[in-house]
Amino acid sequence: MIEARVHRLLRLVTLMQSGRRCDADTLGKTLDVSRRTLFRDLSALTDAGIHFLYDGTEKTYTMESAVLLRSLDLTVAEALSLLLLTRAFIPRDMLPDFEPARRAAAKIESLLPPTIQTQCGTLLDGIQVRWPPMAEGQRLGRSFEVLYRATAERRKVRMTYDSYYEGHAIHVVLCPYRVTFMSRAWYVVGYSELHHEVRTFKLDRVERLETLEATFKRRRGFDLERYLGKAWCMIPEGKVRRIRVWFSPMMGGNVEEVLWHPTQQIEHRSDGSIIYEADVDGIREVSWWILGYGDQAEVLAPKELRELVATRLRDAAARYPLESTPTARKRGEG
Repeated sequence: MIEARVHRLLRLVTLMQSGRRCDADTLGKTLDVSRRTLFRDLSALTDAGIHFLYDGTEKTYTMESAVLLRSLDLTVAEALSLLLLTRAFIPRDMLPDFEPARRAAAKIESLLPPTIQTQCGTLLDGIQVRWPPMAEGQRLGRSFEVLYRATAERRKVRMTYDSYYEGHAIHVVLCPYRVTFMSRAWYVVGYSELHHEVRTFKLDRVERLETLEATFKRRRGFDLERYLGKAWCMIPEGKVRRIRVWFSPMMGGNVEEVLWHPTQQIEHRSDGSIIYEADVDGIREVSWWILGYGDQAEVLAPKELRELVATRLRDAAARYPLESTPTARKRGEG
């Protein structure tokens, strides 16, 4: 009981030294205690000679300086870069183990000199990072931990996997090579004894997972970047094609601003449109990207990609005949 309270008091000090202005509700929620317990802890710190500042206007608590830990000797630029990572570039939904990361970040912040904390706090108030929608990483806790430990220890795992392509759950013995975040979600890449090849599995679809006693040797020379090769994103299909896509003047500048693929080349046209070219392994992934631009894009090559996009556009148009009623309504849904 005493040990738990000491640990909580140290966390309270760390939070107030982090440079953030925390009110009582935020501190209580973070420490998972009631307001009454929080105020008792604050009183205990005062009795121990550890003094904090209370802002009556904002009703927040801070500390003037690090009372327990030595400050880090960082410049404002170095500290700002660090705080951008810990405060802005670690979205809650991305990390399976978000809480340990948040606590570690607060400890690092508490080591910064007070003047640096103040300057960085002012600068960070004007910076915000908005991440695109992504799979919720926090609910992957156990799967994530099992897989990264198995990867480090070279241990095989047995998993039940809800396969999108097979259309049902499959049972796989996997040699996990890498756990990686790609395309808005976490994946594990490894040799599947069921498929007799290296495969990519999405952690959200893992239904059951256990570590086996059996160990494995990673394939010599395996490299994730080499495995993905020239895939548009993460699914190589085994055939590289040179794609050529026309983008309208309205969208050309938008496309050109982003490095979508390491092999891309841009040809500018006199009317403001562009021709986008890249050597891509597989056409399914890139077809969805092109479709996202609607009538502002046209596939010029290869023929297979042009036909695939045209087919999907025709199928989409068929769902929207003029003066039609949504399909769901016709079925009496909604």
